[in-house]
Amino acid sequence: MRPFRSTLFAHQDGIALSMVLAALQEENVVDVLLRRGSSSVGELVAESGCAPGYANIAFRSLASQGWLASTGTWGSPELRLEVTDEGRAAASAFPLYEEAAHFVRKHLPFQELLTEDSDDAEGPQGLSQLVDQAENNWGLLDGRRKATDTAVENLVDHLNGVLVVPTLPTLKVLGLLDGERLQPRTKTAALSNVIRLFAHLGWLDADSGRWTPTGREACSFALHYGLMGSYLPMMSRLGQMLFGSLVQHTHGTPESLESHVDRKLNVQGSGAAHGPYFKDAEAIFEDVFNRLPLEEQPRFVADMGCGDGSWLVQLHGLVRTRTRRGQHLHSHPLLMIGLDYSPAARDLTEANLRDAGIPCLVLFGDVGDPARLAHDLAHHGIDIRDGLHIRSFLDHNRPYQAPAGNRPDELEYTPSGAYVDANGDAIQAVDMERSLVEHLERWVPFVRTHGVVILEAHTVAPGLAARHVGQLHNIAFDTYHGFSGQFPVEFEVFMRACEKAGLEPSLSHQRRYPSRLPFVAISVNRFTVPSNTDVLPRGSQSDSLDRTGQWRPDGSENLADGEALHRFLYHDGNLRAPRRWCSTATGVLVRMVVKAMRQRIEEVRQGSHPLRLRVLDYGTGTGFAAIELIKTCREMGLFEEMEQLGIDFELLLLDIPSGWFVKGFELLRGCDFVRFHATRDMATGTFLPLREVVGPEPVDLIVSSMVFHLVRPAALPALAKNLASILAADGQLIWNTPDTGPAFPDSVLFHEPNRRVRSALVEMLEDPTALEQLLATLPVASRLRYADLPALLDTERRRLGPAEKAAAERAASRQILAQATEAATLIAEMSGPFEGSFFNKTFEIRAQDCVDAILIPSNQRVLAEISDPETRSRLAELLMLTRVLPEIRSGPAATSFGFNLHWTFGVFERTPATRASDGPGEKAVHSFDRRASLA
Repeated sequence: MRPFRSTLFAHQDGIALSMVLAALQEENVVDVLLRRGSSSVGELVAESGCAPGYANIAFRSLASQGWLASTGTWGSPELRLEVTDEGRAAASAFPLYEEAAHFVRKHLPFQELLTEDSDDAEGPQGLSQLVDQAENNWGLLDGRRKATDTAVENLVDHLNGVLVVPTLPTLKVLGLLDGERLQPRTKTAALSNVIRLFAHLGWLDADSGRWTPTGREACSFALHYGLMGSYLPMMSRLGQMLFGSLVQHTHGTPESLESHVDRKLNVQGSGAAHGPYFKDAEAIFEDVFNRLPLEEQPRFVADMGCGDGSWLVQLHGLVRTRTRRGQHLHSHPLLMIGLDYSPAARDLTEANLRDAGIPCLVLFGDVGDPARLAHDLAHHGIDIRDGLHIRSFLDHNRPYQAPAGNRPDELEYTPSGAYVDANGDAIQAVDMERSLVEHLERWVPFVRTHGVVILEAHTVAPGLAARHVGQLHNIAFDTYHGFSGQFPVEFEVFMRACEKAGLEPSLSHQRRYPSRLPFVAISVNRFTVPSNTDVLPRGSQSDSLDRTGQWRPDGSENLADGEALHRFLYHDGNLRAPRRWCSTATGVLVRMVVKAMRQRIEEVRQGSHPLRLRVLDYGTGTGFAAIELIKTCREMGLFEEMEQLGIDFELLLLDIPSGWFVKGFELLRGCDFVRFHATRDMATGTFLPLREVVGPEPVDLIVSSMVFHLVRPAALPALAKNLASILAADGQLIWNTPDTGPAFPDSVLFHEPNRRVRSALVEMLEDPTALEQLLATLPVASRLRYADLPALLDTERRRLGPAEKAAAERAASRQILAQATEAATLIAEMSGPFEGSFFNKTFEIRAQDCVDAILIPSNQRVLAEISDPETRSRLAELLMLTRVLPEIRSGPAATSFGFNLHWTFGVFERTPATRASDGPGEKAVHSFDRRASLA
């Protein structure tokens, strides 16, 4: 049985699609599309007189359901639409969608229909006839249709949703959903039909009239239905918008004329739907208002688009009860500033804040005009830069300003959104992204001190949405936002725009929803503006720190390999610009490490831990995880806190001497708390006991990022024993890997593309015609680019004998395990000294990142049969781009710009048995009494 949330999504999708189909069919556009099978948007617009901007939004909703396939760029008249098999199978139900839509349009709002029996029986009679059809499953589940059962059930849910969406929120507002039964004071004819509908849906028990468990769940989501329901006034006028002169935009409209939306219901629905995201954002505010010194904390919190002020009330309570700032509000008061375009919202915010006894200021606010806000705050003696700025689900609802700059197009990928301007014309996606960048740039000077917290909703590409119908809200969301002149962009596009504007995300604070599917619908971020200071803290004599007894490069390492990996992890090697394929996952890891560090710091504060904190990064590589940890500790003020407490902090970096570790040494040697240690004796090639490497004093935390998937299962027990030997009895081992299976059905392991490239190479070495066959499928330009590869591969083929093939196979498997280790195996093999748990998340990796990954020199060992580096690189690129990535991106893991990468995270602790085996000296360390040492 699918979760109710899927039913909720299907119901809201249904009424959005029904309104779109009914509006398009007013000029027979649906019939024309079905008859032709395919057409360009420009042709359909010219023939029907449809407004091009609104047409794109309407067609995009049908594509997101999977009824249309598109080729080209949304917003362009050349965009080509083709009716899919799913669309043709659903087409016979389109008249039912239109019939139900016409009824809803005629009888909005539903309050009068449901509560009053008038002489006009048309409404109740029409509702009765539609409920009759619903009870008969709209005549669709009778075995006559050729669509799959799931597809037909989805049609039924759509049509049920046309009735449920305007009904359930209305009943909620009327207070009729709070009891054990749906018991109106007066049972009208329409309400009798609603009861009949709910009984058919399994929400009401037909005999007792009581809500069933599913019905109670539906009632709990009543305000969520209000998200779509609040836009029904606008959706009922789509015909006028598509073919008339009505242009609907939410900006600059006097509140009294805000006829496109039931604003009160929209605010209630948003509050109900967005609550979990506000809750998850609390960690950001705890970190900001726990940081010392208090004098450097924000003077105020300003919520742009504050609505009723409830978020400000909630945050002030959080600061007061859960932060250091809250303990000193008498000396360091926190002003809460509410900002909103709506006078009614401002009045409500001021009343709610004053009723709660919270110091406040409430002003007009326009998210598109921060300069005006700066002026208005200055009038009250407040510098706009002295506060923390926050906003939720507002940036997509900004007034559109055409981009002023003539920026060159440097987009690796094109946004997939459809947007309409104030004249009903289409806005090109590239212009929308430029406009978003300029919008964010206007905020940069004003959030330079404390940053900005942004909760945002995102569009999802139609082809991707169509593969996940029932798992996301985007058909309804994109439709009502698009028609109302709002501008949500994809998550990746939003983050790219923030980067271009000069906003840097706090990766340890970022949240993305959902966390395991190949798309992002909601994101939570704190952005800051980079200062001119170094990214990493430097010692007073950074080039002359005493590294006696530590590892140092000897000049034999492959420096090009380390530089290539570094640039694979950071754009152009810029430490402020980590690549998103790895940065967000590392942010999750760092968040866990910082939490453990804070626990240790608190133990020091309480006197139950010695004045030292040792964190060890096992498998440092070029230092990516260590760098991100240092950046986060700096951002959260942990270094200053440890210094105030007199804590001796050490970050120990361990790895095999290599070009990777040389790069890590180069980047981090200026940090005076960093120690470098080699895990292998270069003279003998053997791994060293870690106690011999780092000394007898235990480490508090071990971090291992992107390492364990490289270790053969047979070697894991010895590694676990080695790590446990240096970890404090109450310490933690915190780790992640991107190549530990099994992957979800709609995700892929990191090295799966590389394994497929190797498989393709082996095939081509066995079959001399395979490469020629692949090249024959490519466009002429690509064939010419790689035309010499068959001859070069033939040369390599002749060179390979049995011994060379065996050596190449060994080299390939040393770099990348031929078969990924599964999480259960990893846990089992390390379970001797450790116990713990793991969890999974997924994050998008772009197609280009996969190409860059296999071009790293050390990763080229996966193609060790090819001796010539240039031939090897070109062949790897060819196979990745033309064979492997198209295969993966045609499957369920495909995302908008790449595919869904599977990550495993774990936290291990030493087992009671290994803790009990510590020697007397170690136990003395762990039973340390700080009071005795201070005496």
